[in-house]
Amino acid sequence: MKHPLFLSSVLTVLMATSFSVQAKNGVSGNDPNKIDDNPSASDMINLNAADLASKQASKQTEDMTPEALESIKPAAPIVYTPEIYQPGATGNQLLDAWLGVKNGINLSGISVKTETIQYIGGAQQAKVLTDTSVEGQFLNTLNPTAGYGALLTTGSANFSNTNTSSGFSNVTGTGNNYYVSAISNQNTYDANVLKFSFTVAPGVNSVSTQFLFASEEYPEWTGLFRDGFAFVVDGVNYAKFDATHFVTLSDAGTSTLANPILNTGSNQFFVDNRPDANGIQAAPFEYDGYTQLLTATGLLQDGLAVHTIEVAIADSNDSVWDSAVFLSQLRTLNDTNSPQLSAASFGLLVSAVPEPSSYSLLFAGLFLILRQVKRHHQRQV
Repeated sequence: MKHPLFLSSVLTVLMATSFSVQAKNGVSGNDPNKIDDNPSASDMINLNAADLASKQASKQTEDMTPEALESIKPAAPIVYTPEIYQPGATGNQLLDAWLGVKNGINLSGISVKTETIQYIGGAQQAKVLTDTSVEGQFLNTLNPTAGYGALLTTGSANFSNTNTSSGFSNVTGTGNNYYVSAISNQNTYDANVLKFSFTVAPGVNSVSTQFLFASEEYPEWTGLFRDGFAFVVDGVNYAKFDATHFVTLSDAGTSTLANPILNTGSNQFFVDNRPDANGIQAAPFEYDGYTQLLTATGLLQDGLAVHTIEVAIADSNDSVWDSAVFLSQLRTLNDTNSPQLSAASFGLLVSAVPEPSSYSLLFAGLFLILRQVKRHHQRQV
């Protein structure tokens, strides 16, 4: 079982009250008369023994060093360069669904450079979310446009519509992701990534997406295994619960880069999805917990003719216990209240010819007049 210090950390970060769960036939629940579902030899949970051993062995792993994080940092997406690339059907289908494209009609305002579409993930790691599926119908109850989109996971997208296990796991071996590691401060695994370049109409200064993040790491492994989700626009991650809290299963007491997940106060976005004593759960999917349906908005970097988006999800600290993100309604915005980001604000060196100010034009005009007068006087002499 967990050390009291870990229990104290999770209690202060994740919830106002402690969770009690049952472990019967691999199903977790909220019945206070049942035992805790933290993996241990005494819990008798019907889970993969290798997965349990991995969780126990990895929970003491130290956070990433700045050097280790820097070693996996991708190049900044500053200049668009066309690449010889044949996009896979999976990436195209996921992106069309995320944009809400139906019958070939794209109302998102985003013009995709199709040769740049890249998808990183296993064959069963992602899928198109249809509004006629069980999950899609549930999401439509949260927002009528949320049921049609893309689903990315760190394991398998073919999960049950009921909570069958407190440790649903599929290891994909698809590597790490810099942006998730940057917010979890941990090594990442089983990354699932969709990225592409695009253009927008003049005057558009931002893009937005609806998302719902879910995880099997809720609630017992919060802070120790900080699975996360990133929505990166022109190199900046805008996936946040609110103004300061990035989307990761974080513990404020363990890292300055991590932020707490709470279900009280200003961050009332956590939903417990473990079945209660009567077997009733909040949402029709496998994951033990999920966030409310939220919106992330990313500002477009000023001065770029072509922009980039990378959406990523990854396991942190180990490759077991899956997480997922449901994405829908990727759209352009023209938010006059949002300041434009300039290249200089990113610390980038830019070479551009500045437009002359009105005073510059005035002094230039006077200089030309005086020079003409001087030349005329010289000729008279």
